Amino acid sequence: MQSESRVQPWYNPVTGWTKNVQPVLIIGLGLVLVLGGLAALNPLLAIAAGLLLLLLVVVLPRPVLLVYGLVLIQPLVGGMARGAGIPFLRLGQALLLAGFILFLLAKTGRLGKSRLTAIDLAFVLYFLAESVFPVLAILYRGDPLNLYTADAFTGTTGLQTFLGPIQYYLLYRIVVATISSEKQIKMVLSLSFVSSIIVSVIGILQKLHVGPVRAILDTYYPAINLGYTVPDYELRITSTLASYSGLAAYLSFIIIVALACYTMQKQLKISPLLIAATLLIDSIALILTGTFSPLFGLAIGALIVFMLMRRVPRLVFFVLLGIIIAGIIFWPFISDRIIGWI
Repeated sequence: MQSESRVQPWYNPVTGWTKNVQPVLIIGLGLVLVLGGLAALNPLLAIAAGLLLLLLVVVLPRPVLLVYGLVLIQPLVGGMARGAGIPFLRLGQALLLAGFILFLLAKTGRLGKSRLTAIDLAFVLYFLAESVFPVLAILYRGDPLNLYTADAFTGTTGLQTFLGPIQYYLLYRIVVATISSEKQIKMVLSLSFVSSIIVSVIGILQKLHVGPVRAILDTYYPAINLGYTVPDYELRITSTLASYSGLAAYLSFIIIVALACYTMQKQLKISPLLIAATLLIDSIALILTGTFSPLFGLAIGALIVFMLMRRVPRLVFFVLLGIIIAGIIFWPFISDRIIGWI
C-alpha cells in the first residue's frame, strides 16, 4: 500500500498532462497539414497564414499588444498607395480592419469592450452630419450619386470618402477599450514618439534627395497629383503620409503631446531623451513640410499646455533648436515658401 501511494501521485500529473495535450497535438497536426497544403499551392500564402496564426496566438491573450503594434505601424504605412496588393484599401486601413477583428476575438480586458463615452456619441453625430445626411439629401433631390468613380485630384472614390471617418473610430475604439493602466499609457505614448521620429527622419532624407528613400516613396507612397511639376528645391516633404499638410498636422499634434508629457513627467516618467529627440527631429520635419497653418496650431496648442501646467517646460528649447537648424540648412527652400506665402 505504501508503495502504491508513492507511485500513484507520480502517474496522475503525467496522465492529466497527456489528456490535455492530446487535443493540442491533434489541432497542431491539422494546422501543419493545412499549411503544408497551402505551401504546395502558394508558398507566400502559407507564410502569410503561418504569420497570421502566430499573431493570433500572441495577441488574443494580450490585446494590448495589438494597440502597441497599431500605434507604431499606422503612421509608417498610412500613406501607402491604395490597392497596392490589397484591393480597395490602403495597407494601413487593411491592418486596422484586421486589428479590429482580432480585437473582437481577443480576451476581454478589465474595462470591457463595450464601454461607451461621450466621444462615441460625438462620432455618431459627426458621421451623420458629415457623411450620411449629405448622401440622403442628394438622394432626396433626385441627383445622381456616384460612389465608385475615383476623383481625379485625390484618387479616392465617393464610397471611400463616405467610409473614411470610420477607420479613425475603429482605432479609437480599440485603444479606449484595451488600455487600462498608466504603464500601458506610457508605452503607447513612447511608441507614438518613436514612430513619429521614424516618419520625420524619412521625410528629412526625402528632402535631402537620398535616392533609395525617394524611390521608395515615389513608388509606394505617391503624393497627391497637383497637376503640375514641382522643382526639387521647392519639394515639400510628405514622408510616409503622402501629404505635406497631413504630415504637418500629424507632427504638430505629436509635438504638443510631447510637451504635455514632459510637463507631467512625475506621473508618466517617459524618457526625457526620447521626448527631446521627438521635439528636435519632428520640428525639423515640420518646417520642411512648408505648411504654415499647423505652425500656428502648434503655437496655440503649446500655449494652452503652458497655461494649464502653469510653467514653460525646458525642453521647448529643442523645438526652437529644430526650427533654427532647418532654417540654416534649408534656407533656400524656406525663403521660397515664405515669399510664396506672402
